[in-house]
Amino acid sequence: MARNVERDALARERQRNNIMENARELFALRGLRGVRIEDIAKAVGITSANVYHYFSSKENLLMEVIVHSQLVFGEALQKLSEGSGSPWEKLVSLGTPNKNRKSYVVLLHLNIALSDALPKELRQQYKSNAINNLKVLSSIVAEGQRQGQIIAGDPLQLAARYIVDLTGFNVYSSTNLYEGLHFRFEDIIAHLRP
Repeated sequence: MARNVERDALARERQRNNIMENARELFALRGLRGVRIEDIAKAVGITSANVYHYFSSKENLLMEVIVHSQLVFGEALQKLSEGSGSPWEKLVSLGTPNKNRKSYVVLLHLNIALSDALPKELRQQYKSNAINNLKVLSSIVAEGQRQGQIIAGDPLQLAARYIVDLTGFNVYSSTNLYEGLHFRFEDIIAHLRP
């Protein structure tokens, strides 16, 4: 019987993640106001009531999506920070194309950062998580400065510039706007080298 309980728990977790993944894409493409629970349910192939079984509201679902996304990015940054390789190699690796990276994740974060439609609590949590992630990134920048791989300056400011570069590169990479032109991320962030 314990096996069924475990299997059911895994199935619930998979369904919850499936709802969040589909919601993330819809929120990114349409914004908070442009998405209804019915849209998310249809994308997942379940009923609206089933979505509400997992999430109490659209806002609650959005908060879960955002927090999860930022935590995953934060964990990746922390792992990168503690991993091997030079600080410069670590910074370059974050911009290396990844087949699992979805353009809608970038769009989601742009929508969140710019949206006044989001609840104040959610915007504050988003900003707090973003600052925490920026601090981890700034530690990589500071180590790069100590090793002479990154220009002098406030590590937090340089980390913020890096995030702007990374965001722009990800948006560019996810479109065919400049078909035939290809950039290496390392060239995009070259202004951070001494």
